[in-house]
Amino acid sequence: MIKGKSLKKLMAQAALAATVYWIWAERNRLMYDEGNGTPQQLFRIITRDVSIRITSMKKRFRDTTDNRLAAAKIGRIDLIINTIVKPVRWEKPREGWYKLNADGSFSENKAGYGEILRNNKGMVSFACTVSSSTRSILFLELMGLAAGLEIALKMGEKKININSESLLATRILRGQDHPT
Repeated sequence: MIKGKSLKKLMAQAALAATVYWIWAERNRLMYDEGNGTPQQLFRIITRDVSIRITSMKKRFRDTTDNRLAAAKIGRIDLIINTIVKPVRWEKPREGWYKLNADGSFSENKAGYGEILRNNKGMVSFACTVSSSTRSILFLELMGLAAGLEIALKMGEKKININSESLLATRILRGQDHPT
């Protein structure tokens, strides 16, 4: 049994429950000659069921690395209770370097991402925002980083520090995780 109340544990519990249910349902379909689906179809049904269950949650979870990663994977970072408030200020890069900051966000009816590139004196080289119809915060964060890097490289800048508030996006860029 998977015990615990973290988002990661609840996702595992939902996956186990959906897997048991849909394997049982498939077994019944086979027994009563109602045809059978492929393993891929069964996997898609289970994944959809878990996704619906988790994305419809109203409960919010403590701000832990596991919970943040789980929430980011399903595009529901809003499930995390942000309890740590700390002052944030821009830190300039080393001499001769540039800093790229990118961010993605969405609300009920808007989504988009933006990026800004500054030199070590804080002077803006470029900044832009882009609207999107995507509702995945991870996708928006990564698109902001990709667009910013593309523009910076076209400008001939090679020494670029990359900044993102997204833990999962940062882990993906470092090769420590992969998008799902």
